[in-house]
Amino acid sequence: MVRRDAFVYAIAIDTPEPQAIAKQVNVNTLNEITGQSGGRTEVVRATADLDIATSRIAEELNSQYVLAYASPNPGDGKYHSIRVRTTDPTYKVRARSGYVAARRGSQDH
Repeated sequence: MVRRDAFVYAIAIDTPEPQAIAKQVNVNTLNEITGQSGGRTEVVRATADLDIATSRIAEELNSQYVLAYASPNPGDGKYHSIRVRTTDPTYKVRARSGYVAARRGSQDH
């Protein structure tokens, strides 16, 4: 995921009564996957809540900004951690936790 410019979002259905499919969902694993990409996981308790979860994700995707900077390590092929912060606490920041600086000439951007 860190080699792609894609946000990953997941919706986990965590019902109060265990069902075969709910037993297979590991919310912590989903959070790890989605968090690395800059996305997130929505947890709903019933399928009736899916519309609300998808609406929240759509709203977030429709209010994104793109930031860019020039890396001091261009093309080294290594993973680099990043942190994006704001000085205004009214803003919420969601960003990937790092990136791989693709080697020059590599097809894997």
